Amino acid sequence: MPCFGSRKTANKSKVASMKDSGRSGLSNESALSHSGSMSVVAQIKQEYADLKSKNDEQLGVISRQSAELEHLRQQLNKTQESESVSETLNELERKNKETLAALEQKETMLKQRETEMAELLQKLEQEKEKEKEEKACADQLAERDALLRSKEQELEELQLKWKAEQAAMVKPALDEVTKQMEELKKAIQKQKHEAVLQTHAEAMAEKDRALVQHQKSLSDLKGAHDRAIKTLQREQTQTLEEVQARHERDMQQLRERLGEAEKRAKSDMNDEVERLLQEFEQSEHTHSVQMADLQKSHREQMTMMRRGQQAEIKQWMGQSDKQDDKFKVTLRSTGGPGSKVRWPIAAMKDKTPEVVPRDPALVQVYMSSVSTNSSIKRNQESIQTMLTSSKVQYEVVDVAQSEQALQYMRRQSATDKGRAKPLPQVFVGGEYRGQLEDLTMAIDNGQLEQFLRPREQTAQTLSVPSKQKSTSSLSSTGPVTPPSSTPVIQPKKDHREEDEELFKEMAMELSQSDFAKFDFNF
Repeated sequence: MPCFGSRKTANKSKVASMKDSGRSGLSNESALSHSGSMSVVAQIKQEYADLKSKNDEQLGVISRQSAELEHLRQQLNKTQESESVSETLNELERKNKETLAALEQKETMLKQRETEMAELLQKLEQEKEKEKEEKACADQLAERDALLRSKEQELEELQLKWKAEQAAMVKPALDEVTKQMEELKKAIQKQKHEAVLQTHAEAMAEKDRALVQHQKSLSDLKGAHDRAIKTLQREQTQTLEEVQARHERDMQQLRERLGEAEKRAKSDMNDEVERLLQEFEQSEHTHSVQMADLQKSHREQMTMMRRGQQAEIKQWMGQSDKQDDKFKVTLRSTGGPGSKVRWPIAAMKDKTPEVVPRDPALVQVYMSSVSTNSSIKRNQESIQTMLTSSKVQYEVVDVAQSEQALQYMRRQSATDKGRAKPLPQVFVGGEYRGQLEDLTMAIDNGQLEQFLRPREQTAQTLSVPSKQKSTSSLSSTGPVTPPSSTPVIQPKKDHREEDEELFKEMAMELSQSDFAKFDFNF
């Protein structure tokens, strides 16, 4: 509630200053001024009486509100309904606000009266200044001054009394109302907090039950997936063992037939050695391709199973609120140990690569896709990188998938002792040009164009044998010319001598091969 003490002190200081400034001319004021001050005092008394009566009315309103609050508190103890308590509390707050607004309005009216009184005092001071020259009215002015002082003292006493009554009557009521409102708020907050705690406890219990069911379902799903993985791995291992055993049997048969071929007459040696070499190389290449296919198939099956498990887990997570769902692990069926292995040599029917292309300037890089030699792999990658960086279009010929290309490469690049040079090798128009070292030297010396010069046309031609049936894997960074209808090669050695050298080389490689180093457990 606003404090009136500061305004009263200010008014007193103003009145005292006006008294000090106007006492020197009090003897000059007239009787008319005395009658005007009397009317002002009477008006102030009337206004004070009105304010006091209105204050009494407000105190009565506060007492009625206190009684209503007590009645509502009794109802709260009986009913314990939070909604009615909230409405009652809102009604009490609204009435309290109305009471405070009325008190503020009264304070405003009192300020206005004080302002009017200050204006009257100012006018009185002006009248005193005008009547300073009237010496005949000094006694009347003194009487009026004395009367004014008495009235001011009376007014101060009335104001002090009104302030004391106001403080004594209004403050306890307001304190009581505020205290009751705080108690009601605490009771409502306590009820709401208890309800929230109860709801939270029920929700936590429900979530715990759902979590237990979720963990159980995940455990079942994981166990089923582990069993399926073990079954698939066992089947894959069995299949690989069968393939390895079949390969070993084939190799043993080839060794036996090779030993028999060594004992035969020289007249039959050429045809038999050619056939044995072809079967031996085809079996070795087929085994490498087959093992690569089995590895790829195994990785694909494992990937599909992992994706299937993740999809099933996501699907189960989306339907975890349903208690009757049944989880099923669906695995992709494999061929199993009884299934037949598809041999890539019989299945692949690509065209035989051109060993002597029609385009005499076509650059061909002979390499092997199944080589396990790290040096050869590194050289193959290096030679392709060098040709690509030099903007040279070339064609890749995979000797691991083409028997014709393998035999042609060995005949063209054979050394003086009859041994073939290691991969990779560069051919231009079917003519051997060199290896990685030769290409690197040509690039360093700026003789790349001379190194990759087109093939020279010769009059002596020889048709390339086409009785071998094998697969090829060709890739080119540039356009590939269509196969020539009548490819030609230049004869270099007698076929019988070359076959004997190849036979000796294959026998040496077979004797030096260590099949125990191959890892068949994928």
